[in-house]
Amino acid sequence: MDSRKRGGRKKDEETLESRLVHTGRYLKVRVDRVRSGKREITYDLVEHPGAVAVLPVTQDGQILLERQYRHALGVSILEIPAGTLEPGEKPVECAKRELIEETGFAAVSIRKLGVIYMAPGYSNEVIHIFFARIKSNGRGPSPEPDESITISEYAPDEVMDLVKSGKLMDAKSLAALFIAERLQLLQL
Repeated sequence: MDSRKRGGRKKDEETLESRLVHTGRYLKVRVDRVRSGKREITYDLVEHPGAVAVLPVTQDGQILLERQYRHALGVSILEIPAGTLEPGEKPVECAKRELIEETGFAAVSIRKLGVIYMAPGYSNEVIHIFFARIKSNGRGPSPEPDESITISEYAPDEVMDLVKSGKLMDAKSLAALFIAERLQLLQL
């Protein structure tokens, strides 16, 4: 996507070569050789189809967080529900699907909070952030076979304590909490 559509400015660069070096389940890795002015630069880039993250809040104001094992880190972390967009899937539909799959809760109402870049130095991944008022779907979660997820409810002040103590460090979750608070959807 043209960077100008996301508030950026297009740089005067010419791609001399773009070579795909790996194709995985969700990601592609490519190496680009670029001319920028009089210099040649090589970029290692991760292509990602995009994702969603949902800040779920119960009718009585409790925030749902999940503890999920993340192999890249080698530990389980606290985070909000999230998932990768399927080809052709609209972000809001993906957000509703991931919420039900990972938590067993359905959105009573859902609102897009914005879009964030995850690691623009080496990846084109964007995450669409949503805020959802939720209720149980009556069936419980049905995570993917490779997901090990535990769901817990927290009061907003407990979530802020988790942030202050460094127990909640996930970037998409912190961004969602910050945006929701700034929009006065939550008081942390």
